[in-house]
Amino acid sequence: MSQGVLGICLLYGIEIDVDYAEAYRWLSAAADQRASRPTLHLAHMHQKGLGIPVNVQQAIKLYTSVAKPSDSTDAFPARIELGRIFATGSGVPVDQTEALKWYSAALAVASEDDEADEIDCKRLERADQRRRCREEELGEHNAGYLPVEQEVIPVDHCTDKTAKRRLACPALLPVDCCNVRRLNSDSHNLVSDMY
Repeated sequence: MSQGVLGICLLYGIEIDVDYAEAYRWLSAAADQRASRPTLHLAHMHQKGLGIPVNVQQAIKLYTSVAKPSDSTDAFPARIELGRIFATGSGVPVDQTEALKWYSAALAVASEDDEADEIDCKRLERADQRRRCREEELGEHNAGYLPVEQEVIPVDHCTDKTAKRRLACPALLPVDCCNVRRLNSDSHNLVSDMY
C-alpha cells in the first residue's frame, strides 16, 4: 500500500519532485503485490512513456489485469482506458469492437456503483430522518409538529386517520390532528388548546 502511494506521489510530483525512475520502481513493487491503483498508474506510465519507453502492449496487459475482476475498485478507470486505447488506435490498430466491449464493461461497473450509491442514499435519508426525529424529541420545533416536551393526547384519540398513518416519528403527532395539552409557562397551569 505505502509503496503505491509513494510511487503515485513520485509520478505526479505530489509534495515531492517528479521522479519517473523511482515512481516506476515503487509502482512496479506495488503492482507485483496485485495492488490495483498502483497497477493503473504503472500502465499509464507504459502507455505514455513516462520515464520509460512507450509500451502499449504492456499497458494493455496491466490495464486488463485491473479491469477483469468485477470486484476491483479500479475496474472502471481501467476499462475506460482500454476502451480509449482501442477506439483511438493508440499504439494498436483501431478496433471499434474491442473499444465497445471495454466501454460497455465500464458502464456495467458504473451501473453497479450507481445501484450501490442509490442504496447508500436511501440509508442516508433514513439516517437523516431518524436524526430529525431525535432533534424534534429534544424539543427543536419543526413546522407542523409539536416538540415532545408538550404532552400530546394519544393517537387513538386522534380523529384524523390520515394523520395517524403519516406519523414518521412515534413520539410526535401532527399539530392539526389532535387536542394537545401543554403547560402554560407563565401561569404553570395545564391548559388545553384545540389545534
